[in-house]
Amino acid sequence: MVLVLVWLGPSLPVAAQSDPPPSLPPEVELEELRMVVRTLAEENRRLKAKIAELQAASSLAVPSNPVPPSPAQPVPDVPTQPRTAEPAAASAQVLYVNPTWHYLVVNRGSTSGVEKQQTLSVIRNGVLIAHGTVTEVKPGQSVAEIDLESLGAGGLYPKTGDLVQAR
Repeated sequence: MVLVLVWLGPSLPVAAQSDPPPSLPPEVELEELRMVVRTLAEENRRLKAKIAELQAASSLAVPSNPVPPSPAQPVPDVPTQPRTAEPAAASAQVLYVNPTWHYLVVNRGSTSGVEKQQTLSVIRNGVLIAHGTVTEVKPGQSVAEIDLESLGAGGLYPKTGDLVQAR
């Protein structure tokens, strides 16, 4: 490599480089990338711990969804289905699903014993589709955040009419 300095009078010297610096061996680049991944994973763990700490300190339950619900899309007040003589063992059903914000509305609420932070299972044709955590409860309906990690590899997502059971 040849480095050339040119003096242009009272102005600053101009440097020119003839060859680019050599690239690192693949093993060194790979190890550097592994270090970056480890650093990012540690930062991710630290931030998740901080989120959990802040949620525990907060009097409001904040969903684990990293994107807060848009004020333009409030949780709809879905009317409950008319009450008929149901057997006591009847399961709750999904009334509404929001696939963008990953929540669903269930036709059971506080009068049926549903409570905040309760875990629910969404079932279709006897197959577990997903789990959810109750975030809001009204007398006749409740809202649950869908646990994305519980979704199966089959590509099924909760839909209106699916059965819901307390876990």
